[in-house]
Amino acid sequence: MEDSPVAHNCAASPLEGAVMSQPEAQSLLASLIIKLSLVTVCYWWRLMGDEANSLCKFLDMFWRDLRLTLRKCGILCGPADSFKKVEFERWKDQMGCHYSTCRPSGKPVNYLKLGQNTEDACTVEKPKEMYSLGGVLEMVPILGIHCHGI
Repeated sequence: MEDSPVAHNCAASPLEGAVMSQPEAQSLLASLIIKLSLVTVCYWWRLMGDEANSLCKFLDMFWRDLRLTLRKCGILCGPADSFKKVEFERWKDQMGCHYSTCRPSGKPVNYLKLGQNTEDACTVEKPKEMYSLGGVLEMVPILGIHCHGI
């Protein structure tokens, strides 16, 4: 009798290899974000990119993996990662969070407001509050406060 190697049993199953529909992928990602938001202070997270205030940092994953996940959810589409606003709004509504489009450095950027604790001194009420006049991020998210400390 052959046993499969332990390393094979422990290998992570990437989401891009999973067979699921867009609504299923959106629901799974939304439920993960909701659970993480329950224990964090309110902050505006940038939907795309690899900056310090990006959603991939909140989820503790690489941007390339989050991009694949957003493609699986139907929020990004095609080789140029075209943004599908209808799918984004459907996904945002599943989470019950607010979003805003802000232009810290001229180009429109989408933000999600995540975190249940709004009474903390570190709460960020508007995406504009995080940036200086030149579009430089000044209010960097704090580990254990704005993002989970797992």
